[in-house]
Amino acid sequence: MKKKRSKKKSSKKPKNKTKKLLILIALIAFNLFIMLDVGLGLAGLIIGLFAAGIGLVLGGAAGFFFSLIYPLFPNSWVVQYVSLGGVSSWALVFLSLSLTCIGGLIVIGMSYVTKYFYKAVKWYVKLNVDVFKEYAN
Repeated sequence: MKKKRSKKKSSKKPKNKTKKLLILIALIAFNLFIMLDVGLGLAGLIIGLFAAGIGLVLGGAAGFFFSLIYPLFPNSWVVQYVSLGGVSSWALVFLSLSLTCIGGLIVIGMSYVTKYFYKAVKWYVKLNVDVFKEYAN
């Protein structure tokens, strides 16, 4: 007697491939429409705060340099176009040092935030791979 091939064995492979394909499409769609927006928004925020910190450091350093040079050259071309508004040069020294320190603290803090953001992205990618491996089999 001839043995009949059962259709159940042959139908398992297409279902498995279909299941893998559907899970992959669902993960890609979720990541593109939901998580990509959040990730890019957070990355933009990190870049913006880094730029603000660097700007404060550079602006504070320039203000410090200007406040030290100002009393030496009161009639120079730089002083003619910049008004101090009655603020003493010593106040500008401390203000510029404060801006430089605040900017430095922002840059240091954002380096830690960047490190944890990188770890979170790495964890999320690993989670996606694990979800695909677990549910696709």
